[in-house]
Amino acid sequence: MLFTLQPIARRSSRPLNLVRFFACLAITLGGLSAQAADYIFPGTLPPGCSGGNGDYFCGVLTLAAGDTVAIAAPTPARITFSGAFTIGDGSLINSAGAADRLNLVTNGVLTLGVSVTANANVRGVAAINIGAGSTIGGNVAASTPTGVVTLGANSNVGGSLSSEEGAINIGDGAAVGANISSLAGVLTLTTNIRVKGSASSGDGGVNVGDGTIVCGSLASSGSGVVTIGKNVQIGGSAGSNAGALTIESGSTVGINVTASGAGAITLTGVLVGGDVRANGGAITLTNTKVRGNATPVSSVAMTSSAVNVTDLYIPPACPVTVGSAVASGFGCLEAGTNTPWAASARQPLYTKLTGTPFTFDVIALKADGSLETNYVAAGSPSKQVVVELVEGSGSTVCSSRNAINPASSQTVVFLESDHGRKLTSAITLAKSYTNLRCRVADASQSPQVVGCSSDNFSVRPGTVTLMSSPAMALPPSANGLPRIKAGAGFTLRAVTATAPNDAYTGQLTLDSAKLTAQTPNQDTAQTSGGSVGLLSPTTLTANSAPSNNASYDEVGYVYLAAGAYRDASFTAVDQVGDCVPDSSSVVAVGGRFGCNIGSDLPVALGRFYPDHFSIAADSVTAACLGSTPFTYFGQDGFTTSFTLAAKNLTGGTARNYAGVFAKLNLADYSTYGFGAGTLPAGATLSRGAVAPSGNWVGGVASVVARHQVSRPANPAAETGVVVSAAPSDGEVSAGTATTVGSATQFRYGRIRMQNVYGSELLALPLPLEAQYWTGNSYVTNLADSCTVVNATALAMGNYQKQLNACETQISPAGNVTLVAGKLPFPGWVLSKPGLNNGGSVDLVLNLGTSPAGKNCVSPGESAASAINMPWWGPNPTARAIFGIYKSPILYRRENY
Repeated sequence: MLFTLQPIARRSSRPLNLVRFFACLAITLGGLSAQAADYIFPGTLPPGCSGGNGDYFCGVLTLAAGDTVAIAAPTPARITFSGAFTIGDGSLINSAGAADRLNLVTNGVLTLGVSVTANANVRGVAAINIGAGSTIGGNVAASTPTGVVTLGANSNVGGSLSSEEGAINIGDGAAVGANISSLAGVLTLTTNIRVKGSASSGDGGVNVGDGTIVCGSLASSGSGVVTIGKNVQIGGSAGSNAGALTIESGSTVGINVTASGAGAITLTGVLVGGDVRANGGAITLTNTKVRGNATPVSSVAMTSSAVNVTDLYIPPACPVTVGSAVASGFGCLEAGTNTPWAASARQPLYTKLTGTPFTFDVIALKADGSLETNYVAAGSPSKQVVVELVEGSGSTVCSSRNAINPASSQTVVFLESDHGRKLTSAITLAKSYTNLRCRVADASQSPQVVGCSSDNFSVRPGTVTLMSSPAMALPPSANGLPRIKAGAGFTLRAVTATAPNDAYTGQLTLDSAKLTAQTPNQDTAQTSGGSVGLLSPTTLTANSAPSNNASYDEVGYVYLAAGAYRDASFTAVDQVGDCVPDSSSVVAVGGRFGCNIGSDLPVALGRFYPDHFSIAADSVTAACLGSTPFTYFGQDGFTTSFTLAAKNLTGGTARNYAGVFAKLNLADYSTYGFGAGTLPAGATLSRGAVAPSGNWVGGVASVVARHQVSRPANPAAETGVVVSAAPSDGEVSAGTATTVGSATQFRYGRIRMQNVYGSELLALPLPLEAQYWTGNSYVTNLADSCTVVNATALAMGNYQKQLNACETQISPAGNVTLVAGKLPFPGWVLSKPGLNNGGSVDLVLNLGTSPAGKNCVSPGESAASAINMPWWGPNPTARAIFGIYKSPILYRRENY
């Protein structure tokens, strides 16, 4: 009896065919001589079998007719036979489970009797014999030269059928749900065979009986002959290599017919949807229609008819229904990845972003991890699965994992055209999750088949915005407002883009390596190069309430690169390949977002300025040095040397207080706030003739400031003066005055010149000494060995009697330095005017800055100079008299 396999609506996954029906009827009518045995893995194992945890071992095993084997555990099982495995008629092997849940591995001959159902993948090293009307739900493969595979009449193989070197023989009316292939053996398909895939042989020939349908291509790639009978339908191409290729009447080939070697092509009454091409053999076309071209090489003989029939219709070659498969499991992965499918490859799920729609592929899987492309067979109704997101951490079994709340689930409908892989609808989550999985459930199966994604994934919040209060100045201006004291508290918050819907409160950790500071050299462009200070806090809690939680202890601006504050652990499950390392970006690159939750833009904080200045005293240098250093009231030139440092709130040095950020002008005496405590009445502290000096380097300046204390209105006793400073740069307020050195002694001084007289015939010394007021009287200033005078500042005038200008001259003419308060011997000397030149001359020492009068330091009269020593008070005067008085000596004797 000839019949065609058609889909039959039924609850059981077992195929129903006439052979099975009559076999069962015969058993029922005739009765069984013995009770059939029921075996369970794990549980009740057949004799000679052992093992567990999905891996079992048997020796030589024979199952009697009607025996059953059930796989109870949800874990896929493998049963390995060291010898032959024989299954009696009507036996049921894993009949209620999916084929991918069971692998049968035989090291001897495998024999299935009549009407056996085995939902399994079968692999053997010896012959595999499948009896008439039997069903193998998965793949069948033989791997040795002796591994001949024989399918009885009307038997079914749900997957592929292959042999490495042995022949493959398929009985009448059998069906194969995928490809048939043999590397070396002859491939024989008898009549009315149905093949869902392709059929091929390596070195062996291919024989195809009448009425057979092959959905794909059919070929022999070796030297074997290809013979195709009548009324055969080939959906793809038909070809041979070295052997001849013959196709008989009523057959159709959907694409091309080719002979790539020396084989001849003979087509009789055939419809060809493409070309007919031969390389070295003849082409003979009889009553054959070819939609394309018949193109032999020039040396090949050709007999043709009805070539190039452009309107040739080739009926569909695949009305084959082997039946939908039951998936062993399900998974999810990124759309388009792992293509073509590889069971050993990762099934990645990338990091997702809150508030952003995402999709992924749902997959139906076989037990070996391969894709179940026959999850919905041709002509079969669609299948629905429920997809939801569940907690991903821990070792909880898939079906018991907690779904997220609020729930996110959808129904995905599989069609035959999906081939076991289907894209979900868009999913959008308002909340972030650190560890999720996708769970897929096919409730139409009994028991329900549930599978989770092999990969975990995170749903991360959006980008982080750093917000500060007060609002920061626009960098890099050294005058930008508002400004914050270095080290003072301000508010720094991290707010995610999806707040407040997202409850993310992760800890963002500061990476100080991502901080740079504005260079103090200029403030026209944002350029790093400054010293990076200490920014706190080191962690920020995202989306927390504002508080004065932050500080920065340097001056100027600090620049935070993207991700300076970041949560690098939230996406831990994705950080090997499923997100972009060391990135906070929310712009997908290759479908991947940044692994870190943080700001994806740089941020500037500032402008920061010092809290105060500190002073470290160094030394005080008096105007007149010696064993007793001192300075005259009104004298310019006593100096203080000290160190000035810009400080933050906690007392640390603000190293960037330099260049354009150093607003305290070290050359401006008024910025220091100098003071001198209690001074004599009428005395004041002021700058010296030379401006202060110093340079800011790393927030520190070594300053030298020159001062003077004005001359009091009345004589004052010697006074110790201590100078203090309270600097301010206009932003940093003047603090408490700090001394810049120890006390230095000030003296109220004068220059004394006495009247002198003598003979006009002798030179006349002119006494001059420096004095200071002790509080009771003027005394010689024995400590003054530094005052320098010059005779050119001695004005000479009011000549009397016979004494005329320049008849007496003063010497020496150059600078003379006092020693112990007096001119060193012989001091200034007026030369003798000579006989008949008696008289007097008035002398005035010009202490001011304006020259006045005449003097004689040379034979001619010249203008007198000024020595600019106002600290001596009024110009001292004296009169020199020649020849007016006689010597008081009555008798002088000189001994030689």
